[in-house]
Amino acid sequence: MLPKWHILLGAIFAGVLLELFPKIGWGGALVIFLSSVFIDMDHYSWYVVKKRDWNLKKSYIWHIELTKRGDKIIFLHVLHTIEVLILLGIFSYYSLWIFYVFLGFVFHSVFDFAEMAIKRELWCREFFFINWLRKLFFPKK
Repeated sequence: MLPKWHILLGAIFAGVLLELFPKIGWGGALVIFLSSVFIDMDHYSWYVVKKRDWNLKKSYIWHIELTKRGDKIIFLHVLHTIEVLILLGIFSYYSLWIFYVFLGFVFHSVFDFAEMAIKRELWCREFFFINWLRKLFFPKK
């Protein structure tokens, strides 16, 4: 999903939560919003590693071009993995702020997953870090 949609939907989500649960406060709503957007920093990190380039704009363009070409590249976006969500869920028990990050990550991931399912592009992302490692170290022959 394009960043502009994550920004818009994340802002609406945080606003609705703030309205429904005022005890969240503006700080909590901000953390939920920011985490629902900045989870995508792993896309940028992937570009930095692959291209050895720190240019954020070029990273965005590179990802858009890959999508348009339909390249069959399986990405590991670490922050989008089930393991990270599980860890955040566990640590949420100990910190309300981590729970807010968890909410933002889950919200973001649900929309990413839905869009990839609709476009039939679930193949382009590995959802399990452990499975990515398995494929890396024990590829099928």
